[in-house]
Amino acid sequence: MSKEMNWEKLYEFIVTCGKEHDPYHFTVSIVDGLKEFFDFDSAMIFFLDGNRNLVDQYLYNFNPNWIRIFNEYYSKTEELAGSFAWTAEADEKENTPFISYIRWWDMPDSEFLRDYIKENRINESMSFVLYDLNRQPRSVFNFDMKDNKRFKEQDAEVLDVLVPALNNLHKNFYVKIPGGFRHSNPLYADAQLTDREVEIVDLICQGVSPANISKILHIATSTTYKHIAHIYEKFHVSSRQALLVKLLNQTS
Repeated sequence: MSKEMNWEKLYEFIVTCGKEHDPYHFTVSIVDGLKEFFDFDSAMIFFLDGNRNLVDQYLYNFNPNWIRIFNEYYSKTEELAGSFAWTAEADEKENTPFISYIRWWDMPDSEFLRDYIKENRINESMSFVLYDLNRQPRSVFNFDMKDNKRFKEQDAEVLDVLVPALNNLHKNFYVKIPGGFRHSNPLYADAQLTDREVEIVDLICQGVSPANISKILHIATSTTYKHIAHIYEKFHVSSRQALLVKLLNQTS
């Protein structure tokens, strides 16, 4: 670790970010604050839902027309799978933050490299991911250096220190009352749900698909559907929408 690391400044940065009250402003404050630690020419944040679908984005010094091209490429090709982090490979690993570094001129030639990277004069990129309590990627950060400029070794050291702390703060936005609606909704008690069924209902209420519920809970998809069928039976409904309406109406 570099001797030049300003630990007091790092601490103040984490505290400042922790004062934000929603994921969007929290992540924007990270981009604004990181300018104090290392230089970058542009930045993008991608916000994902529980199914890893892109739901929002924040651009810093970036032409929106180019981000549209970026998204179009992502929707059509697997080229980005190794470079940006909302893919299946982006699962959170224990005590290992997802931080990647790319020097684009060392990458094999591709349509994306010619039409996007070179057209934007991007030389290097650094990215990292912040997760929710289910270890699913929710906020994906990417920082670019252009015109032959390069990130410094200390820039990566700063992220190695900051990202685990920021990730823990980020998870707080996804903390739920144990059992979700269980303590405020009498329907939970009436339905006599098992602990596993409570977990699944909570994930359903977060908008997570059955396939991703299976992945999060490490159970077979067929098992997830069996649990969902039992849940529907206990709540006397026949669809996810009817279940959500029943639960949310009772809670409100």
